Order: sequence, then structure tokens, then C-alpha cells
Amino acid sequence: MNIALLILTIMSCGLSFIWIKEKLQNNQYDLLQTNIFGTILTLSLYGTTYLLSTFTGLGTWIVLSILVFVWTVINIKYQVKLPKTSWYFETRWSLLLLASVLTFIFQHQKWGGWDAYSIWNMHAKFMFDQENWQNMFNSTIEWTHPDYPLLLPSIIAAFWKTMGHITPVIPASFALFVYICINSLIYNKIKKLPYISILVLTTLFLGYDYGNIASSEYADSFIALVFLIVIILFLEKPKHYLILAGLFCGIALSIKNEGFVIYIVILIFTFFKAKYHTKSVLTVGLASLPFLLILLSFKWFLAPANDIVSGQSITTLESILSPMRYFHIIRFGLETLFTKYYMLLIIVILSYKYWTAWHAEYWVIIMILMAYLAVYVITPKDLIWHLSTSMKRLFHHLYPALLYLILSSTDLKKWDESLETFYYKLFGRKSS
Repeated sequence: MNIALLILTIMSCGLSFIWIKEKLQNNQYDLLQTNIFGTILTLSLYGTTYLLSTFTGLGTWIVLSILVFVWTVINIKYQVKLPKTSWYFETRWSLLLLASVLTFIFQHQKWGGWDAYSIWNMHAKFMFDQENWQNMFNSTIEWTHPDYPLLLPSIIAAFWKTMGHITPVIPASFALFVYICINSLIYNKIKKLPYISILVLTTLFLGYDYGNIASSEYADSFIALVFLIVIILFLEKPKHYLILAGLFCGIALSIKNEGFVIYIVILIFTFFKAKYHTKSVLTVGLASLPFLLILLSFKWFLAPANDIVSGQSITTLESILSPMRYFHIIRFGLETLFTKYYMLLIIVILSYKYWTAWHAEYWVIIMILMAYLAVYVITPKDLIWHLSTSMKRLFHHLYPALLYLILSSTDLKKWDESLETFYYKLFGRKSS
């Protein structure tokens, strides 16, 4: 293990986390959100730092040293103190943690699923070798999608570099952490309501594909977590939420190509949500600008053309005008919803009676679905194959955020009381 890199990594991540956490705590964020948001931001900044180190050819220890110096100056200038509160601990949350770990372990396989070991972990191995990393763009392995953003592989490679060797423990640990964060943020919405907590969390763990995709180490869970955070920010509107929303949109950009769809939709939504005032859009855009510039530089100078974009031809118009393509897309969408994400339908049915409001953020989900539909319409790949290999993962991007929106649209207290009454009727007991 490289001791110097280990020390620099701990210092850079620790100093950035301390600064971010104090800022979040002072801006109306609760303890669990503060820790999750702060950790994801810190890890994303750490991965981006490693990415820039690789792009520029500067040694990792040089870049980390600069980062430690910058964070030290910032912490001294703003007189940042060590956070007074620790990580979130509570009995039911501890049970959630245990259930998440067990669910993950039972479905996990070494190096993850196909996308993990053929794309994300493979790219991380290239990024680990900072002298020969551009070999990932060799045309003989174009099936590994070298045009995909490199934030997730960079986070994995950065920790490998710190440890001094490649190990499947790092990507598995990160995937598990992301899975726990998603479950915890949803739990945080309903933690004071025991019966709803049991119902919702049970549907999460029984939904096979949700846990399966998470344990497969796919980047889809990472982007689902980031999108969930953006939705929470827009729903709760804490202080400076637009800046944070912009930062997390930038992170989404850096994870997968689908992050660009999320980014554009959020900008459009912000414009209409702010009643056509450009200041809010500029705030989101400027906060995400560093990530956007890095991504555009990568796409322009290094990455090959995206296969869907480069595959467009004169037949694209025929695809757009073909009714059968729309039929197959809608059919696959409904099949995925009813066979893979049926647990979400159960929540919708049970919560319908207690529905209180339609949040504007639902339009974000709708617009993203429409954008995904448009990509399927014009895809140059075999449509049935494309749908069968990706549809459930696109649902996965939106599933946690949509569940959170549904919970935010209902009278949770009345719903919980109803579930309590049902429980006592079922077991022949009376509420005290």
C-alpha cells in the first residue's frame, strides 16, 4: 500500500467532507441527508480529481497535495470546525442497513454483472494504469463503450491506486454504499411512520430487479441515487438548493450518457419552475459547469462517437414514422413495469386514497421518459434487443425518485393510521 497516497487521500477527502458537511448543516439539512449528500459530493470530487490527474499526466500525489492545500486554506479561512454530530444511527435504520447488506450479498457476484465487468470495472482498470490508460479507446474493444463518462471508473481506480493494487472489494463496496444511501434517503422520509416504513421498505427489498441491479455494480444505481438527491432538493428547497442541484446534475453528467438527458430536463424544468426567470437556470448551470467542461473536453478530444449518434442515417425518418416501433416500446415499458417493478404499482394503489397533491417534479420524470422513448425510436440497433437489454435499467434510474415523489404526494400520517387499523383487524387486536 502506498502510505503517502493513503495519507493524502484521507486528508483530501476528510477536509472536503468536513467543509461540505458544515455548510449543509447550516442550511436546513437533517443529519442523514447531510452525511449522504456530503459523502457523495466528496467521493465525486475525489474521483474527478483523479480523472484530471490522469488527463493532464500529473502525478496523483501532486494533484492530491494541491487539493489538500486548497481545502486546508478554505477550512482555515472560513474557520470550519470538526462536525459536532456523527453519522446517523438509530435502531430501525440499523435494521435497514443490515437488510440492505444481506440483500446485496445474496445477489452479488464477483466483479458484478455484465455491464460492471465489461464496462465500468474494465475502464477502472485502464484508469488505474495512468501511463497506458488511453488503450481503452482501441477500436478492438469498442464494445466496452469507451465513449461513456469516466467518473465511476475514476472513483474506483483512485482507491485502487491508494491501495496499490486492483481488488473487486472497492467496486463492490461502492455499489453497496450507493444501495444503502438510496434506501436510507427513502427511509428518512417515512422514519417516523412505522407501518408505512415496513410496507415501503418491504417492497424495496422484495423488488428483485431493484436489488439485483444495485448488487450488479451497474452505474445505473449511482445515477439513480444522484437523481433522487436532485428531486429531494427541488421538493424540500433548502437554502442554496439550486447550487447543490447543479452540482449533482454535473455529477449525473459524469456518470453515464443518460445523465445528459437528466441535466437538460432539469434545466428546462428549472426554467419553467422559476416562471421563466433565467437566474435560477444560470445558478444550476454554473454550479454544474466544471463537470460539464470536463465531460465536453473528454467527448471532444478523447472519446469516440457515441454508437447511437453515429448510427443515424436516412433511415432515421422511417424509424420515427414507424407505428410498430412505438408499439414495441410501449409494450416493453408496460411489461417491465408489471413484471419487474410491480412493487411500485402496489405502493401507488395503496397510497391513492391518501393522495393530496401533484408535485411539479412529476413532469421531470415524464420528460425523461419521453426522452428515453425518443432514443429508442431512433436507435440504429435492433430495437427488440435494445429494449430487452436496457429498459429495466432505465426504469431503475427513475424508480427511487418516483417512489419518493409518491410518498411526498400523500398524507402519510393518515395512511399510517389506516395501515395500523388494518394490522390490528388482521391480527384481532385493538390499538391502545
